[in-house]
Amino acid sequence: MSAASKRAAELAARAAAVNAGSTASAEEHHQDETPLRFAVAQVRKSALAESTPASASAPRTRPVRVTVELSPIEHRQLRRLCERYADELGITQVAGAEVLRALLAMATTDEQVAARLGKALRRSGGSRRR
Repeated sequence: MSAASKRAAELAARAAAVNAGSTASAEEHHQDETPLRFAVAQVRKSALAESTPASASAPRTRPVRVTVELSPIEHRQLRRLCERYADELGITQVAGAEVLRALLAMATTDEQVAARLGKALRRSGGSRRR
């Protein structure tokens, strides 16, 4: 075990003792740590806990970014759709992402749209990553 990993384990044990309401004295918890260093270690530990994946029972609440590569022709088609809907709605701009969100919502709620989408995916092979 490296010195850094020993130190990290030592700090984690101290933090766990503090969080568990240990009756050990503050000097035992901090030993050679200044209060600022101990606080920084606590912040790092809580940041690490927040960055680890949640359990399967906790639903994801933050948005998920999806990247789609379009050919120049497909991009032009998407832009034209956006312009068309912006004109119909009487607004200056419709985002391409919003068009894709609306299509997803339609495909999940309208069985005819879902069937047409399935046919299109069968024709395209379902993936360009091959």
